[in-house]
Amino acid sequence: MPVRIFDLAKKLGIESKDVLAKAKDLGIAQAKNPSSSLDKITAEFLEKELVKLFPQPVPASPALAPSGGNLSQASPTPVQPGSLQTKTRGISIRTISTEIHGLVERILAGEVPFVLEVARDDGSPPLRVKVVPELPPATLPPRRSLEPTPRAELDEHAKRIFLGAYYYASSTTDDGWVNLAEYGSTLKKQDPTFQAQDFGEKSLGGLVRRIGIFDIKSDGSALPVYYIRLKPDATSIPLRPAAPPQQEATQPRRHATGKIHNLKLGFGFIAPDDGSENAFFHATEVTGCTIFDLRPGDPVIYEAGENERGPCAWKIRRRS
Repeated sequence: MPVRIFDLAKKLGIESKDVLAKAKDLGIAQAKNPSSSLDKITAEFLEKELVKLFPQPVPASPALAPSGGNLSQASPTPVQPGSLQTKTRGISIRTISTEIHGLVERILAGEVPFVLEVARDDGSPPLRVKVVPELPPATLPPRRSLEPTPRAELDEHAKRIFLGAYYYASSTTDDGWVNLAEYGSTLKKQDPTFQAQDFGEKSLGGLVRRIGIFDIKSDGSALPVYYIRLKPDATSIPLRPAAPPQQEATQPRRHATGKIHNLKLGFGFIAPDDGSENAFFHATEVTGCTIFDLRPGDPVIYEAGENERGPCAWKIRRRS
């Protein structure tokens, strides 16, 4: 006897479109619309494949028997219309039946799917509700207090680095005010690893305020843009102090040539033309220009020597 797509969908409690989609995947040409009919063998084959995708609910459990009675012979208790309370928080069923207890244990273990199905009189697909185990509330671990990042000391050397970056960024301005984002980009050019968090601050603005040598203002817009300018009394900080003690040579210096290997915030390294080990140099040893004017690969001439830490360079000058 032919079976319509609609009837098969109704039997399985799914949409006709799901039946048609699976039939198309299986290459069943007869399934064109919900009214299409299939022969019995094809319909049974399609039904088996659909059951794999849409598992059917287990048969309803027998009615609960009175205490000490036979569960299979217990008669169901009819539910009177309007007997369910709409404001209840849930439905509870209490029983001492060992069979029901074993079934519930299997449901909780995931061995038996439990689906509640409510049929409709208009022929539309029934309502299906999958029952899942009630889990205890998750226990969250206690929140750990985050220790603040230690603040790095801002000595005069660090202030000179920040001051040099400001002079470089302000070279194109007329009033001395520098966009804070542009100032940060200047610092990044000198040291790609630079970040305010290394100094114990959350943002560059916080670090600038802490340095204490800049005035800071905003444009007053809804999304403010900040600008900085050097305070008048900050010019007392020398840009070119004497070289730090660790830069002192432990052997006679000699003239040498090489190329800038890389640059960091306040120092860099030179690759000597003779192939020897790269030489360290401090920003205060650059002459004829500033360290901000140098780029990796620039040819330089310098005085080479060593200190207790290794090869160093003094009086670096860019050469053509």
